[in-house]
Amino acid sequence: MDTAIVVALISLIGSVGLAVLNHLLQQRVRAQEERGRQTQAQVKEQGEQLADQQKLINTLVTYTMSASIFRHLCGITLLKTYNLDFHETNQRELYFLRDHGFIQPRHAGFLDFSNGTHNVAEMAAPTPIGRFYVSLRKDDIPPEMRSDPNNLLVDVSSL
Repeated sequence: MDTAIVVALISLIGSVGLAVLNHLLQQRVRAQEERGRQTQAQVKEQGEQLADQQKLINTLVTYTMSASIFRHLCGITLLKTYNLDFHETNQRELYFLRDHGFIQPRHAGFLDFSNGTHNVAEMAAPTPIGRFYVSLRKDDIPPEMRSDPNNLLVDVSSL
């Protein structure tokens, strides 16, 4: 065989091989791009599901406490003076806050809500979860607790 023909055949085979290799690489790149799009779609969908679940959890947490108990938590969290008569109902509601970790003693010791009228805000302080709970239900803070700036211990807008 003539050398020129051999060179031409080798060149032709090389060109065909490069074309096949290029085609295979392009197919692989397209497949990876498609997997990337699918992964992005899955991540987006999971993010939306997590956001929906968080909304549900926030709603459940928000309404696991009655309005009257929440009122006490607001008084303890927001006010300098929150005088309260420790009759049986108020005692039970304050013990709920203490026993569920929403409030803690402001000073050393143990929170005991004995009979009588006391400034609960001097006795108890909110825990971090108590403060978070008030911020979660910010719209439910009793309006009269917001109205006296001289009695506010915390700026409600900072919650």
